[in-house]
Amino acid sequence: MDYAKKLKVISINATGYDNVDLEEANKRSIGVCPVGEYATKDVAEFTISMMLTLIKNMKEYTYDVEKNYKWRYDFPKSNKRVEEMTLGIFGLGKIGKEVAKKAINLGMKVIAYDPYVNSLEEKLDVRMVDLHELLAEADVISNHMNLNETNYEIFNYKMFKKMKKKPYFINMGRGASIVENDLVRALDEELLRGAGLDLLADETPNLKIHPLVGKENVIITPHAAFYTSTSIKELQRISTENIVNYLNDEKQKVFKLVSEN
Repeated sequence: MDYAKKLKVISINATGYDNVDLEEANKRSIGVCPVGEYATKDVAEFTISMMLTLIKNMKEYTYDVEKNYKWRYDFPKSNKRVEEMTLGIFGLGKIGKEVAKKAINLGMKVIAYDPYVNSLEEKLDVRMVDLHELLAEADVISNHMNLNETNYEIFNYKMFKKMKKKPYFINMGRGASIVENDLVRALDEELLRGAGLDLLADETPNLKIHPLVGKENVIITPHAAFYTSTSIKELQRISTENIVNYLNDEKQKVFKLVSEN
């Protein structure tokens, strides 16, 4: 900001804005506009794809074929049908709700834990439960929580040990919500059946030495759940419109304004 004396608005090509000094922007009367929503459906589709890939043992099958050169349908332990399983969702915001809708369409029972959601505004066949009940009932657990001081490293060894059904664990929230060494331990001790991670604690990880890379029951993708041609087009459209609307003093049209200006 010191180098941009005439700066009036910061438009961010992302939903997060923790990389901007908001207090300083407010002091300087600089508008800060993240993109409030552009990839909800894309992330939800990715989550369901990750879940089905895990449940249907696709990583284990391809690992067995490509690494072990084996042709065995009974190499991994079989699962129930998807429609017989329960999905537990942490964080029932926009993405969590979209994931719930798609899982329900697959015939799954869906439960959710979110301390900030008291009741569902829309008609969703989702049962809100406490933390203990979700950990006890879920065959698959998917995290979609925003990161804050209440859930930093919430998924630790103690939490994994409480997951009664030894579920599949999916993280689409933030990497810092997981203690990665504890996740490795939980997988090694078979407290979890497998894991799907779209992000790691470090956004620039050394994959050659990362303990979760190379496991036959772990899928890791490079923070790619948002990435479709549709979402990128929306991202560019909204972020540029934010600039135009802000500079035209039509702040009510800004998709999301997080500064006080």
